[in-house]
Amino acid sequence: MILANPIEILITAKLNESVSEKKIKDQLDTLSKNLNVNIGLDNKQFDEVSRQVRELQKQLGGAKVHLITQEDLSNGKKFYHDVEGIVKEFKHLGTIKVDKIFDPVTGELNKLNAEIKHTDGLLQKLSFQKAELQGVHGVEGGFLLTGDKVLDKTHEAQKKLNQAQAESVNKTIEQNKKLEQQLDLYKRNAEIQSRTLVATHSKTVDTKALTDYQKQVASLNLATPQLSHRMQELNLRFKDISGSARDASRSSMTIMDAFRTAMVKLCRPL
Repeated sequence: MILANPIEILITAKLNESVSEKKIKDQLDTLSKNLNVNIGLDNKQFDEVSRQVRELQKQLGGAKVHLITQEDLSNGKKFYHDVEGIVKEFKHLGTIKVDKIFDPVTGELNKLNAEIKHTDGLLQKLSFQKAELQGVHGVEGGFLLTGDKVLDKTHEAQKKLNQAQAESVNKTIEQNKKLEQQLDLYKRNAEIQSRTLVATHSKTVDTKALTDYQKQVASLNLATPQLSHRMQELNLRFKDISGSARDASRSSMTIMDAFRTAMVKLCRPL
């Protein structure tokens, strides 16, 4: 009896979705030969199967696993079997820190991020993706280097230092400006005080000491060491000069009063 439709056989097997489409097709061809059956997948049908596999991967939320070969390694790709291998490879550059990133759905480790602080101030950031290496002894799991970025932290540090120095210079300029104004007022006040003292106590003031005081005030400038302290010292010096002049004036008046009193007594009639 001839059946109207070809016999359909359901074959349940597990394919490794992480491998390339070519590998999947090779597996199907091998299965066909071993069973001596014709699976009957042309290129169009195979493309559809591949599309469904990729869609299934997205729905399951699984991470894409890179499959690399020895040829990929020869072309410059970097593969590491474990975290220890990564640390060993880069630890000579400086301090290395590795962060593990797990898949939120499956809980599997699928990514690594590494940060290397170089001894010369550079900061290097590396990223790794879960991968499988097709070697002579079969498939080996590990991580593929997918990102390598170097940041010049010394430039940022120098920029911050220059900014801090600029702020310090601006602050110093502002302080000097205020101090210059204070010094100008101080000199003008010292001049007024000196003229007043000479006008009121010209006969008793120590002109030599006063002239020396005026010269020291005139010599003051922003470069004078401990300027504010020096101004305070000269203030005390002027108080000493003016106090001596007043004391001498009072003493002179007392003598004159005594002389006048004596003259009055001598001039009285007996």
